[in-house]
Amino acid sequence: PELGGLWGDVIGVVGRIYRRKQFHKRRVTQLFREFRRLSAALPDGVILLSENREIRWFNRTAADLLGLRRKVDLGLPIENLVRNPEFAGYLQRPVAGGGVIIRVQSGEFWLALFVIPVGGQYLMLARDVTREARLEQMRKDFVANASHELRSPLTVISGYVNELADDGGVAAEW
Repeated sequence: PELGGLWGDVIGVVGRIYRRKQFHKRRVTQLFREFRRLSAALPDGVILLSENREIRWFNRTAADLLGLRRKVDLGLPIENLVRNPEFAGYLQRPVAGGGVIIRVQSGEFWLALFVIPVGGQYLMLARDVTREARLEQMRKDFVANASHELRSPLTVISGYVNELADDGGVAAEW
């Protein structure tokens, strides 16, 4: 309304403050939606933990990898949901730059978990390393098989060479 005098000035100031508040509210809502959209596109799971290691927020990838449910698991300690002795030990004393690789009980996949202290809170990253774990197992199996396949013929040859060395009727160069 068009009011003159002191009340008109007061209403004008209140109107400007209200419009500025609405602008900032829309801006924060827009930024929050953009953050959620971008965090959902991350290939790694991201979980924000409180100082007591309780879940405060997580993205969609973390929910898929760890089986988290937004309405049920918020506020619960992460060690109650990720039940693994190696992870529990790592969580008590996270190593800078290091993480822990665990096998998830519900399936045949492996996760690399990293916990990063950030100002009294913790940022936890979860990455599916199933492919890398399977490749490492295949490499170990190949080395073991190749070693066995080479060792067997060499053992036979070594036995013949020892027999020839012990035989006095064979020339020394043989």
